[in-house]
Formats: sequence, C-alpha cells, structure tokens
Amino acid sequence: MYALGTLGAPLPLGIGQEGAIAALAAATTPDDCVVALDAGAGLALALGATPGEIFQRLRSCEDDNVDRSAVLRLPGEPPRRLDVATAVMTAAASGAGVVLAGQHAAPLMAAAAELANVILAVVIAPADRRPPVWPQSQDFLLRECDGADVVGVNVALVAAREGHGLGAHRIGLAVLTPPYVGHARTEGQRATVRQDRPDPLARCRRYLIDAGVTEAEILAIEASARDEMAIAARAVALACAE
Repeated sequence: MYALGTLGAPLPLGIGQEGAIAALAAATTPDDCVVALDAGAGLALALGATPGEIFQRLRSCEDDNVDRSAVLRLPGEPPRRLDVATAVMTAAASGAGVVLAGQHAAPLMAAAAELANVILAVVIAPADRRPPVWPQSQDFLLRECDGADVVGVNVALVAAREGHGLGAHRIGLAVLTPPYVGHARTEGQRATVRQDRPDPLARCRRYLIDAGVTEAEILAIEASARDEMAIAARAVALACAE
C-alpha cells in the first residue's frame, strides 16, 4: 500500500521489536497512564489503537513526521494521539502512575524529568543504534536488557516496576532488540548480525516447552498465527484493489 501511494509512510510494526512491545504491554495495568513517545504502529496497536486508526493516520502522513507525536492512554480510556508536550502535561495531571515508553532515550529522559509519577520508563531500540553512553539524570538511571528474550524482558519490566521508589534512584530499562537484516545500519554488519544472535522465536519456543506446553499445542499456536496473518494479507490485498 505504501508502494502504491495509498499510505504516506511505510508500516513496520516494530522492526524486530514486536516481542519487547508485547512484553511491555503485558507489564502495564488498566490503572496505568501510558505515554508512548514517537510510537510506531506496533506500540500503538499494543496500547489499544485499532488497525483502522493506524491506516487512517498513515494515509495522510509524510515519511519525516509520522512518529513525532505521542500516544496517550489514560486509565479507562482508549488511546489517543497528542503532541508530546500535551501528552506529558495530561499524564502529570492524571494522578495515575505513568509508564513511559519510546524509541529514543533523550526525549524519554526529558519527559521523565517532568513527571513525578513515573513508575516505569522503557526505551525499545535496535542494538545497533545503542548510543556510546546512555543519558542519565540525578535520580533516574537506565539499565540495559536483552530484547531478544521476551520472557526476560517481561521479568525485568515487572522487577523495575516493583522496585520503583525503593531506592535513591528510579530505574529505567533500555531494551535492545536484535538488529536484523533490513535495519542494520551498514552492509558489513548484516551478515554477522543474523548469525551472532539467538533466534527470539526459538528462545520463546524453548520457554514454552520448559513450562510444560506440548509440541502439539505449540504447532496449534503457530498454525493460528499463520491463519491470522493470511487473513490480514487478504484484507490488505482487498484494500489495495479498491
């Protein structure tokens, strides 16, 4: 649809970050106020945006401004897109615990500095875009975790959330996801990037087996996922034909 000009910007759901996004969504509660800075389609969907809303927005977006707004989800309300300043001010006034998420550390840390009620702050970014030094503040520290390990990410998120307010510093997480082919920065990186990192899907399968899920049940999950993707592909094909 992007190639045909139907959408004003491409639609990657997470460029390898889908598992980390799912883990983040699972670590939030309905009582949280969630602010997602520069939220792509995958994170917006995980927070409750509908596919129709995503497509409608991308119909009129340009490549250079598609992710400059924030997604705000207040307790008991559907998510909505606002400019970043308004989203942060609304979250500060909500009185609820705030979960901050984004793809870039600097704006996320700046927003955290303005919010006294942050209970969790998470940067989700490809490992090849890791900065030499993570930005830190006087009372907020970022710690890295492996974004290819979806269960490990969820455990780290829960631990960071439960540890909020117990120490002198608030802890944020930098979830580094695999820089697979398609968004490794240079051609020279791409061949080794795939070989040097464990397959997140194989890791997840191993977790399921260790938890007692049978091979037949795993195959049924995979078949269901393939069916869902086939239905989505047909819907996209029909939309392109209109």
